[in-house]
Amino acid sequence: MLSHLNQGNGICAYCAEHGFKPDRPAEIYIVIDETRSAGKYGIAGLDNGSYYRVAQHERENWSLYESWTFEVGAQAQRVERMIEHELRVVQGVPQFLPAGSMPQNGETETFDLKLCSAEQTWALVKRFARQIEDEVTPTLRATIARRRRIRNSRAQIEVMHSGAQALENYPEGTGSKWRMRCLICGKAHPRRLAHLREGRAACPACRQDEISESRRVPVLRAVAIMRSALAEPLAGYPSNAGTPWKSRCMYCGSRTDPRLANVSSGQGACKTCAQTRSGEDRRLPPETAEARFRALALEPLEDYKVNSDAVRCRCLNCGKSSSPLPGNAFFRRTGCEFCNRQKLADRYRTPAASAAIIMRAGAWEPLTEYRGAKEPWLSRCMLCGTTGRPTKTNIQHRGAGAPEGRARHRRPRRSITDSTPALPLT
Repeated sequence: MLSHLNQGNGICAYCAEHGFKPDRPAEIYIVIDETRSAGKYGIAGLDNGSYYRVAQHERENWSLYESWTFEVGAQAQRVERMIEHELRVVQGVPQFLPAGSMPQNGETETFDLKLCSAEQTWALVKRFARQIEDEVTPTLRATIARRRRIRNSRAQIEVMHSGAQALENYPEGTGSKWRMRCLICGKAHPRRLAHLREGRAACPACRQDEISESRRVPVLRAVAIMRSALAEPLAGYPSNAGTPWKSRCMYCGSRTDPRLANVSSGQGACKTCAQTRSGEDRRLPPETAEARFRALALEPLEDYKVNSDAVRCRCLNCGKSSSPLPGNAFFRRTGCEFCNRQKLADRYRTPAASAAIIMRAGAWEPLTEYRGAKEPWLSRCMLCGTTGRPTKTNIQHRGAGAPEGRARHRRPRRSITDSTPALPLT
């Protein structure tokens, strides 16, 4: 039609790369909408969105009743025209739904299920389909094969212009995956002809290399950035800014492996210098450090340097010497380690009266004062009178009495002969 040409459409349906393809497999379907008692027939290609077309109807409360597959779309088009003539002209079934009532379009193929049921329409589809199944002439078959060869040649030329070589025939669909090999790197990738027409690269690996090369910092500028951070490169510029670069700190002389990306974002190039600056920022004045030590009842015997160096101190409470780390002592509020242990021992120590009860429950009579749970405690066994030095922990977890007393008062084991009945004599 002239209006189609004015809109930019081609004159040949076989050569068009979009829309319904008469030379490709297709189907005719029937969908129904029971809420409105409406039915619809239509055609769709099998390799360019037939199931998507049916899915469009299903999203609008239509359900698929039946479908018939054809070798080429021209057969489906002819069956559709025959059904339209039978319903509209012969039987007088008009269009059921008005224009604009279907968001997915297709109102002209609708019919009233009360005038013509889905079973009757499907019977028409089967009758007309069987009539034209063998009507595909050799001329039409030759035309279809020739058009496919033309499309295959044109598609392969487009692939060559994109910098790749097709490894198989055109899959008959711009959105279908097509295996091809890059002419630059030789790698094979499945690509889509539609993506190549949009300007996308035929090889993802080469495209990534181009992006990396475009973002790569020039060598002279990279060296200048490293030297501005007081780092002298000792090796050539690595492949990218995220790779460690062997360098030497121009301030302290230590070896370091900074990344150009980190240095460019404002980070330092030397970890040793960074740790030194961090320690200097956290270092306290000597007077403040001494005052904090004395607040913890510690008298410094050495000069304070940094928080990570131990300082020998004398406890003002017990008089013992220890070497705490200033960082732990100041921020954790820990003073003398000996006094801390004594506090923990006093907190968890069992009272003497309770310890004596535990010993007597274990058949031991204490003879001296209680000194600790793991200290030997002179006691007398209440079973045999033996004197020993057990600990409260052992008595609490192992049992009562001395070994001799336990052996003396042990219950005899029952023998097998005592429990086995005598067998009757025969």
